[in-house]
Amino acid sequence: MCWDFLAILIPLAHLAPQTSAEFAFATWSNHSGYPNGFSWLVGVTTSAVLFIGFDGTCQMCRSKPDSVQQDNC
Repeated sequence: MCWDFLAILIPLAHLAPQTSAEFAFATWSNHSGYPNGFSWLVGVTTSAVLFIGFDGTCQMCRSKPDSVQQDNC
């Protein structure tokens, strides 16, 4: 086990400011100046593009005739 990881994680988790679950999962705050729908769409698109790029790369690797199948794709 990596003790350095725990040495950083435990103080961060203990000293971090605590918020309620309602604030974390049910509160919407848009301080960008754009309409709510647009800012939600930008947020969803940003995370979706990361998955699309990873999947596209894996599909291209698999379609190559002499490729070796790997477990992580």
